[in-house]
Amino acid sequence: MKPLIARIFGVISWGLIKVRALPFGGAFSLVLIVGVLYDTGMAKAPEPFEIIRDTDSEIDCIARGKTIEALFDNALRVVASIIKPEAIAPSGIRIPNPIGFIMDRGKKRRERISVEAVDINSLLVSFLSEVLTRATMLNAVFTSLSLQRFGDSFLEGHLAGVAVESFDREIQAVEEGAVDIKKNPETDLYETKLVFSI
Repeated sequence: MKPLIARIFGVISWGLIKVRALPFGGAFSLVLIVGVLYDTGMAKAPEPFEIIRDTDSEIDCIARGKTIEALFDNALRVVASIIKPEAIAPSGIRIPNPIGFIMDRGKKRRERISVEAVDINSLLVSFLSEVLTRATMLNAVFTSLSLQRFGDSFLEGHLAGVAVESFDREIQAVEEGAVDIKKNPETDLYETKLVFSI
């Protein structure tokens, strides 16, 4: 943690705005400090996903979303970040031309997807398993999900991504026992743990 003086100086150098107003015919300046909470880390929003453990045989992650649909989209990004990290920016945001080769050399792919399961947790596992199967069959990395129909036991929509020559890593399976979608009261986001066998 930064010393308080360094943090304050960082906030001041980063977040000063000078506003001019003319009350009562005179001019004065009002200095506003913006971004104090963000710069000091007190209000930093959680990432859409994070990898919490990475070994030769297993990767543990947390996926989050404001809605369960957003959590599914971010879980898709987790898969993309593992099999082809260049497809996803470090913050989990899709980028149109990462390092100039995936999008330049890869043909865009759009695939219809329909999955059914007994509950929302097994739906996420079935969805990610179907994504991995299609990624392997089509040599593609999928980075976006648009849903037309969604419920606790079904989803229908489209996957978007690009064709690639190879994957950096291959995921063998999604472990169903780790998935437990719940709303975190501290962040007000839906989240779940994901465990991938490599």
